[in-house]
Amino acid sequence: GEEKDITPVGPPDIDQEELMGGQPFSFSVTMDVKPAVGVEGYEGLKVVWDKPAVEDAEVDEQLEGMRRQSGSLGTVEEARPVADGDVVDATFTLSAEGQDDLVREHLLVSVPEDNYHAFLVDLVKGMSKDETAEGEVTVPGDYIDSEWGGKTVQAKVEVHELKAVQYPDLDDDFAKEMGHD
Repeated sequence: GEEKDITPVGPPDIDQEELMGGQPFSFSVTMDVKPAVGVEGYEGLKVVWDKPAVEDAEVDEQLEGMRRQSGSLGTVEEARPVADGDVVDATFTLSAEGQDDLVREHLLVSVPEDNYHAFLVDLVKGMSKDETAEGEVTVPGDYIDSEWGGKTVQAKVEVHELKAVQYPDLDDDFAKEMGHD
């Protein structure tokens, strides 16, 4: 038989005749093979490429986006009131006539918008670490603790800590973290 230098790219399809004693045996094998490709005539071709114009503002926008994606939540060390952009670590208690109090310890509330506890945002705004405030709030109807949903109740909030997103500096270390040496 002949030996060929081929690279199959799939399983073979084998056709064989019935085996009979004392008779010659024959079969055929069909398979897809990797084609031999020869590329010619590309030497000397010139590739024309227009370098895209990139404005400094576009570069700044991309860098700021990367910086914001790399932010992490850190403790606010300075003594100051809660501000927009802060995340408040607080314990809150909801109280209503005829119900046991609902207490949630070390709940994180984002100011000015919080997807789950927006009804507490106005109460915590302006508070500082270790302060307590009380007030009337209306719990949304779709609140996770359904027995409280849709009710106007008394809320007590104790602020344990303020957190804020801290963004890295745009420097060589940041570039390395982003995979650019």
